[in-house]
Amino acid sequence: MVHWAERKAEEVVKTFREIRDVLVCNGGLSVSGLQHVGRLRGEVTIVDTVRKILEKRGYEAKHTIVLYTMDAWKGKETQLKQFSDPEEAKAFTGRPLFLVPDPQECHKNWVEHYWENFGNYLQHFALDVEVVSTKELYEKNMRMKEFIVKTLTEKRSEAVRTINKYRGRNPHPEDWIPFNPICEKCLRIDSTVAVSFDEKTGIIEYICKACGNEGRQPLERGKLTWRLEWVGVWYSMGVSFEPYGKDHATPGGSRDSCNDLARNVYRFEPPVGLPYEWVGYSRKGVDVGDMGSSDFIGFTPKDWIEVAEGEVLRYIYLFYTAHEENSA
Repeated sequence: MVHWAERKAEEVVKTFREIRDVLVCNGGLSVSGLQHVGRLRGEVTIVDTVRKILEKRGYEAKHTIVLYTMDAWKGKETQLKQFSDPEEAKAFTGRPLFLVPDPQECHKNWVEHYWENFGNYLQHFALDVEVVSTKELYEKNMRMKEFIVKTLTEKRSEAVRTINKYRGRNPHPEDWIPFNPICEKCLRIDSTVAVSFDEKTGIIEYICKACGNEGRQPLERGKLTWRLEWVGVWYSMGVSFEPYGKDHATPGGSRDSCNDLARNVYRFEPPVGLPYEWVGYSRKGVDVGDMGSSDFIGFTPKDWIEVAEGEVLRYIYLFYTAHEENSA
């Protein structure tokens, strides 16, 4: 029987060997809270395994992880509880994650605080992992900028129609601009509505529904709406393989819609994928559900390394991935 990882590597080779010099194997994480060991399954262990097989076959491959640091902080009760004054912390709701303060005031911001006990221990689970944030992609990656400009100009109508195919009763209006600037006044990114885009200057005009501010921002100070952002990551980084959690795997769901956008709007082949289950967690013999970042359920790679080798967890994840694939 051919191992699932061998099958995926072969699929990557067949799809991309003629069009890409480097086969990028990518994972994505939103640093919305606790960076638990469940996130080592798809984004680290599965990606690293496929990359190693590609390299053994003589192909140049690399492992990347994208941190979605422009996502809005939701201000959930579990997130608010991390602050000494949860009521005061409600003011940070809707800000991009990188603009939320560190609740313990030992790092520059929320992202750096919660990434530390994950990112600093990656080498125990995979080697040579390149980490990039969406903030960096928006600010520095020229292919991402190219993708955004295309989306807001020549591709906008087609992109909106494609997204609306998956929205059922709540389609976006035809003149919708799928980009959220950061409000200059209240710093929220979840409440701004883009009203115009000037291609010559690269400036977005917006209205903030939270504070009423009307302002202007460059493309570097905002983000694409989430489906288009995912496709933009694939496009800007040349992603050839990316697994995804079961929440994205529903027929007609986010992964299907993003594949549709990639193929039929932007005219490129989306990465080979692999759905995987979330990781459950029990405490003192009591099942508390799946590990969750913003829910602060689970424990970190730092915690794991204190009691066992990284290879032990890798083995568990690979064993159960093979079991799920064979049962599918």
